[in-house]
Amino acid sequence: MPNVISIGNTCLDIILSETTQLPKWNSELIFPKTEWRLGGQGANFAIAASHLELKSVLATSIGTDEAGNRILGELAATTRIDEHLIKREKSETGFSVTLVRRDGERSFLTFLGHQKLFTTKPIMNEILNIIETDSIVHISGLYMLPKLRRELLSLFKRLHDENTRISFDPGWNPEGFSKAKREEFYRLLSYVAFYEPNDAELKQLTGQTTVQAALRRVEPKFGGVLALKLGKKGSKIIEPSGKVTFEPPFLTRVADTTGAGDAFDAGFIAGILRNRSVQISAKIGNATASIAISRRGRATLRFPRLREVQTAIERQQTPSSLRIDQLYHSSHR
Repeated sequence: MPNVISIGNTCLDIILSETTQLPKWNSELIFPKTEWRLGGQGANFAIAASHLELKSVLATSIGTDEAGNRILGELAATTRIDEHLIKREKSETGFSVTLVRRDGERSFLTFLGHQKLFTTKPIMNEILNIIETDSIVHISGLYMLPKLRRELLSLFKRLHDENTRISFDPGWNPEGFSKAKREEFYRLLSYVAFYEPNDAELKQLTGQTTVQAALRRVEPKFGGVLALKLGKKGSKIIEPSGKVTFEPPFLTRVADTTGAGDAFDAGFIAGILRNRSVQISAKIGNATASIAISRRGRATLRFPRLREVQTAIERQQTPSSLRIDQLYHSSHR
């Protein structure tokens, strides 16, 4: 099996959940549940991919403080991840405070910390040396990594020169897109084989208010496979030929949607690396995300194993013992 290399952010996630509102200025809001754990798109993807029995290499950084030590310990518990490209930065560890409503929707408050320092320049040759035939390099968490963002075009060109397939899930851009930034992004997409935004991110990129209008804007700019994550509506795959396939969601109890998009990405890429069609790969992505959002706890526990995903796909039916008000369509945001 060729390997998948995850280049992206790793941070500490502080989850505050089970609320029905957000705090107002000069007020206090008590959350009934909390959890501290390893997070970040790069780490989430690598862990989810390793659970699906991919050879997973994580290229990232963490801080040198106690929080960084905690993150490193949790990563060490995931034995399938190759950690030799993880760099310790002399900095406070970055973190995100995630506020989770009872229906699963989230808001994020982020301190970048060590993430501001991550760059692939010192490890670029090592990355190129471990790329195997048919490897995929997955880049995510772009807007948490300002140095990586500035060097991304050069990185994409080098990977392209090595005939390496690029998977790209940059995440939400807190700064938005000017016309110039939008054109820069489209230039990046010209090197990408698999682009996996969610619907809100695609609309933000294109400046459109509907998914269909956003697709019309991005399709002429992108020649790869677009795996569009539609949250509770499932996913939509647009192939270079123009063929469009909708893959319906799996029904599950929602417990925590954090990392669902990364879980979908890992399932989708696992299918691609196993030479499945893009439609089957999207089904694997949907199933992986649906299981992940049904669980609480650390990423090493939440992201499903390959056999669990296979079982979910084989069943195809929601257990009749669940009431309809207990069900939630798989979310990939």
